[in-house]
Amino acid sequence: MDTVEHHLETLFANEPETPAVAQAKREAADRLNQLFNDWTDNGATPSAAASEVIAHTPTIASILPHYDPAVRPVTGLDVPTVSAYWQRRAVYARGLATGVGLIIMATGVVPAMMALGARLGIHAEGLSAIGFFGTLAAGIVTIVRHRSLFAPLERKVRRARVSLAAKKLARRRLASYRVPFTYALCGGISLFFLSLIVPMLCSSVPRVGDELGGTLLFACVALGVGLIVYASTIRHGYQHLMR
Repeated sequence: MDTVEHHLETLFANEPETPAVAQAKREAADRLNQLFNDWTDNGATPSAAASEVIAHTPTIASILPHYDPAVRPVTGLDVPTVSAYWQRRAVYARGLATGVGLIIMATGVVPAMMALGARLGIHAEGLSAIGFFGTLAAGIVTIVRHRSLFAPLERKVRRARVSLAAKKLARRRLASYRVPFTYALCGGISLFFLSLIVPMLCSSVPRVGDELGGTLLFACVALGVGLIVYASTIRHGYQHLMR
């Protein structure tokens, strides 16, 4: 019987202490006790009866809306769930930053392909077009792919309530992420300024200075934007769960 009571406490652990929830918990306890007694009266051992009770217990999402219409039919987000959400968001942030960087870099590929085409003695415009559209397509595919993989989990988290423990963890994570976010922001801005200096430094390189400078300019911008996008996406994941 202790197993059933522990299961009931776990079931309602993340729910607010409202009269509707208290009534739901009392009536759920009565039903579970009655079900436990029915199984033991039919000859089941206490452990077997407890297992059957737990297996036939409705989810909290199906219990609470019958008592409080304001309660959305979703479970609360506990600490393990939000930790998994942040891990998946980190993967999505890397994919998003990479995709955005590739889209920006598509323009920077053009001068490099022009110089390569001229050196190889082939059609430089065609090679540049291939480089541009190939890099652009790679960036778009990267963003769409990571977005499609992450979107179902993000929608689930957006609809769910967040437990108090998860909110406290999000607050601590956000506080500890302020320094890395500041470094990423400063690094991204520094790369923007570097993108203005690089073409001037490359102008002295014989024959390929202009092309090299143009390519490195967009490379610096792509890295700077990607760094800021990555850090901002991670930071927003912590802020979102503090609502």
